[in-house]
Amino acid sequence: MPNYRSRRGWWTQGRIDLLVELAWSKSARQLAGLLGTTRMAVIGKANRLGVKMQPRRDGFTDEQRHARRLAGIAARERVTRFYDPEKRRARHAANRERDNARSRASYARTAGRPMQEYRPRERATQVQLTEPTPLNIGLDQLTSTTCRWPTAGSGLSICFCGHCAEGPSYCAPHHQIAYAYVNEKRR
Repeated sequence: MPNYRSRRGWWTQGRIDLLVELAWSKSARQLAGLLGTTRMAVIGKANRLGVKMQPRRDGFTDEQRHARRLAGIAARERVTRFYDPEKRRARHAANRERDNARSRASYARTAGRPMQEYRPRERATQVQLTEPTPLNIGLDQLTSTTCRWPTAGSGLSICFCGHCAEGPSYCAPHHQIAYAYVNEKRR
C-alpha cells in the first residue's frame, strides 16, 4: 500500500504528460497500472487538469466512433435485462419446493424417535450464610478492606457493617445478598 502522505511531489511533468497523452486511448485502470498509482488518483488528477478521460468502454476513440457513424455501422447495443414475472414465479416455486422437501426430510429423520421429556435444570443449592452482627462503624472509619454494607442511620450518620471484606466491597454474607439477583438472572 503506498504511503500517500509522502507523495506530495509525485505528479511530475513527465507523468502528467503521459496522463494527458493516453487519457483518450486507455482506461483509468490501465493508466494507473502504467503510472504505478491508483485508479482514483488518475481520475482525480485528470479532473483537476481538465483532461477528459475515455468516456465509453466500447474500445473506440471519438474519431473511430465518428467514422463508424458516417459509414453507417451501428454502435454496439447493450443487452438489457428485463423483469420477467413468469421466471420469478417459477424461481419462487422451486425455492419453496426445495424448502418443503428439506422440512419433510428432517421430519422423516426424527419421526420414529421418542420425544425427550422436558426436565428443568437443577439449580445448585446455595449455602445460606448467617449475617454477622454489624460493627456499626462510621463513614470516616471505612477502609479498603472493610465491608461497606449500610446497616443503620441515614445521611451523614450512616453506619456500615465493618467486617473484613472478602470481595471488593462486602463481606461474604453481604456479598451473597448483594449479588443474588445477578446470579439468579444468569441461570
